[in-house]
Amino acid sequence: MHEFGFEPNLDVLEDDKKIYIKAELPGLDEKDIDVTVTPEVLTIRGKKKEDKEKKNNDYLYKETHCGFFQRSIALPEGINQEKVEAKFKNGVLGIEIPWLEGSMARKKITIKTS
Repeated sequence: MHEFGFEPNLDVLEDDKKIYIKAELPGLDEKDIDVTVTPEVLTIRGKKKEDKEKKNNDYLYKETHCGFFQRSIALPEGINQEKVEAKFKNGVLGIEIPWLEGSMARKKITIKTS
């Protein structure tokens, strides 16, 4: 896979309802991005194309770079794979992965001293 220095920045947060992932993908359109999820892994793939063009009275210089990127995130047990949502706006991809009902129920454990 050819890369040219582009690896999207990711923020990953979670609470008792969902896992939230934000990927910064400047200069891309939603058609350039592919998001897949399995019970174990979320993968974001894409293609970034850059065109540089310089015009002068005597010549035209054009350079095109194209590269692919992929980021994968290991997911914990208990996600609801069927209800994952992805939204893309202004170069930012937002993904929400809900927990299966009851999978994030927490119980405080009392620590005994003797």
